[in-house]
Amino acid sequence: MIYPTITELTKDEFNRYELTIATAKCARIITDEYVRQREAAEKAAQEKIIVYQKELEGLRTEESVASTQVNEWDLKVERMLQTQKFHQSNVDRIQGETQRFEKELEEILQALEQNLQDVEAKNHNIIEIQKTIEASYEVQSSS
Repeated sequence: MIYPTITELTKDEFNRYELTIATAKCARIITDEYVRQREAAEKAAQEKIIVYQKELEGLRTEESVASTQVNEWDLKVERMLQTQKFHQSNVDRIQGETQRFEKELEEILQALEQNLQDVEAKNHNIIEIQKTIEASYEVQSSS
């Protein structure tokens, strides 16, 4: 500070060196108070950091547990889907076999019906042949 000078400010009531020492002491007191407050603030901040870190660790643990549970559920769902696909393929296979057996049954029934008709026709032919034979015996016996 150039203007006003220290002499003008103090009106020569204080020695310049005493004033310098007093100013330095006051600066030291202010600095010490600032350092103390800063250390207290840092300590409080550090304590909050520790609390938040513990809270964060707890949340991470919860997240890990939840993630593990989700992974287990995903595996269960995948197993269920796989089981469902397996059952569906079995159902499809059984339906295919059922259709094939139904066609076979239909063919067998048609074959039986045809065989029955053939048997009836052959029986009818046998009866006709027997009648012819009997008629021939009668013709031979009468002659």
